[in-house]
Amino acid sequence: MEVLCSYVRWNAPWPPDKFEYAIKKRPWAKKRDKDLPQETPETDIQAVLTVLARTAIPFAQKGEKRHLDLSATDLAGAYLEEANLEKSFFYKANLQGAYISHTNLQGAWLIGANLQGAIVIGANAQMAGLSESNLQVADLGGANLQGAGLNGANLQGADLRGADLTGPIYFIRNWVAKGLTAEQVAGAYWDWTTKWPKGFSPPAPERLPPKEEMQKKE
Repeated sequence: MEVLCSYVRWNAPWPPDKFEYAIKKRPWAKKRDKDLPQETPETDIQAVLTVLARTAIPFAQKGEKRHLDLSATDLAGAYLEEANLEKSFFYKANLQGAYISHTNLQGAWLIGANLQGAIVIGANAQMAGLSESNLQVADLGGANLQGAGLNGANLQGADLRGADLTGPIYFIRNWVAKGLTAEQVAGAYWDWTTKWPKGFSPPAPERLPPKEEMQKKE
């Protein structure tokens, strides 16, 4: 699996300026607009991701020495639904608009990653590192964020309805969503189904998207 991850890192680097270096090292590589993130990955990149996503058993059980490392890669618009990415590395990766619904991201390293507009519905991101990540307008409905590190994360416009940000009950200590502040969630959306950390008070009982708020008033 490390060979496949290496292929993605070389052929879909992020930020885009790394691609110029890759072109010099690999003149046969396909050139693209380096100033804009790709709406969807190139066909070969998505094919590799599909192979990785179909792995249902943790790599440690299959003889892998390391977890998946897709750090600093351009995976904008990637389809990773129901993938097993437990403890994988996506440090400063671009996952803008990616489909990550019902994906296992438990313990994954997403620090500094761009998840703007990503579909993360029902994903298991328990104990994941999301510090300094961009979660603007991401759909986190029903996601498990128990014990996730969220300090400095941008939650502007993120949908947190049904998300679980409490601490996992099977730990002796009271693990909670670390670093979460009222200022962070002030621009997010939530309702009575959102589960907050113990002792955390959101700015209001609920905050719905404008269209739904208008419908409720009608």
